[in-house]
Amino acid sequence: MQGAQARAVLEAARPGTPLEQVTDPFTVEVHRPITVNGATTGLLPPYVRRGHDDRLGQVVEQVLGGGSAMAVLVAGSSAGKTRACWEALKPLRRAGG
Repeated sequence: MQGAQARAVLEAARPGTPLEQVTDPFTVEVHRPITVNGATTGLLPPYVRRGHDDRLGQVVEQVLGGGSAMAVLVAGSSAGKTRACWEALKPLRRAGG
């Protein structure tokens, strides 16, 4: 096996889905927004950044720089943990891989 064929075998053997292919926030269980009288704001309402977003951004920058990192958010139900992660991963989705 050489070149493109070897790369294809390696790609097929990798678990998971490349982030640039994950374009629907609801597939990763971001909560659907509520609607009032049928009004919609698009797929998701505007995101309001909070203090933990800066720390998540640092973790993402470390990964973009070639490092490895993991972040765990702990909060009550519907506090926005999954949405915060969805927003934090935008740079990784843009970078591909």
